[in-house]
Amino acid sequence: MRRYVGAFEDYSFEAERLTDLGSGAVLAVVTETARGKTSGVPVRRSYAVLYGVLDGRITRITLFSSEDDALAAIVPD
Repeated sequence: MRRYVGAFEDYSFEAERLTDLGSGAVLAVVTETARGKTSGVPVRRSYAVLYGVLDGRITRITLFSSEDDALAAIVPD
């Protein structure tokens, strides 16, 4: 993660929404913004993070390109 963030200047991320899905699952919709350290190109992207939580501790982190993809992973069609 340090290497990834280190490639940018002015890196920040914000949890736009947190949803308790029950059974130890929490969904975060995140937006990150930055500027390429070498290129200066601005970056803005949103993605979803599914956290597994057990006894108040994060036990698993899974990244998804969208909220829909994250929800589909836990509630298949």
